[in-house]
Amino acid sequence: MQDAVNQYNTSLTLPAYAKIIINASSPSLSVSLVSPSNGATFTSSNIVLNARVDYGESLVQDANVYFYVYGGLIGSSTSDSSGSASYTISSLSVGAHNWYATALKSGYVSGNSSTWGFTYSPILSVSLVSPSNGAMLTSLPISLSARVNSGGNPVQGNGNLHKFQGMV
Repeated sequence: MQDAVNQYNTSLTLPAYAKIIINASSPSLSVSLVSPSNGATFTSSNIVLNARVDYGESLVQDANVYFYVYGGLIGSSTSDSSGSASYTISSLSVGAHNWYATALKSGYVSGNSSTWGFTYSPILSVSLVSPSNGAMLTSLPISLSARVNSGGNPVQGNGNLHKFQGMV
């Protein structure tokens, strides 16, 4: 009898007075992405990823949900009583990003969502630092200095002036 069980038979017949059924498969989790919607664009760097975990028509609580951006794990959370889990991204590079989620729970086969995309495109503000407003400039070349902010946060790095509009 032990050999039959070791060979993963789904049922084993014993003497006429007993029958044991062994279920060799576990239910599979289903993971659905909820938000952001596929193709969404954000100007804020705080982006909340939401997924839902279910099995058939039943929502799954206490599943470990792992969130990935471009195939790299960025964080995880546990699904609540509505099967929902979320993770907030607070630091992203500018541009398009793909994301998906996976779910794991004891007694279930893990589930993977489809892959969706979103774009992070912050609104930048530029303010002139120097020369100061009203300054008298008497020599050339004139050196300009500006500060660039995204959502009130300074943007680091060096860039080029693409357009200057003003009086020289």
